[in-house]
Amino acid sequence: TSIATATTNSSGVATAPPTTADNIAGAFTATAVLAGSGAARYTLRNRAGLPDAVATGAADGISTTIGSRLPVRLAVTVTDKDGNAVSGAVVRFAAPGRGPGGHFAITVHGRARAARITRVRTNAEGIAIAPPFIANSTAGGYTVAVRAGSGRAAFALVNRP
Repeated sequence: TSIATATTNSSGVATAPPTTADNIAGAFTATAVLAGSGAARYTLRNRAGLPDAVATGAADGISTTIGSRLPVRLAVTVTDKDGNAVSGAVVRFAAPGRGPGGHFAITVHGRARAARITRVRTNAEGIAIAPPFIANSTAGGYTVAVRAGSGRAAFALVNRP
């Protein structure tokens, strides 16, 4: 039930019964009312569970010329088992080690470098956007594997000659 009644103890303290969270992430308000006085409101938040699913964004299936930057950044949405967006999850993007592939253009301590693997945290909406990805000099199709928690996905990409 969404309404509970509690009786004060000898010290005048009333304790509400335990609250069980539902499976929907987000904030909600609980209100305590004492007869003859104003209401006290408490903001509570249900947090998303652990990362369970990873969905690829618009970059899945695109191609670029060898040596060029992909026209769209690789981005994923991470959700828990109930479909809630997971904020702050670490997402691992990994390009192939040989053959067609490429690298992420990242900056470490103010210096630009190329990395085959990068990790990005999801934002409040559960979205992680990888650094720019640059195709290597080998033409052909390949995948960039993505994982967050138990969720897995892959981008199917092509390097054109």
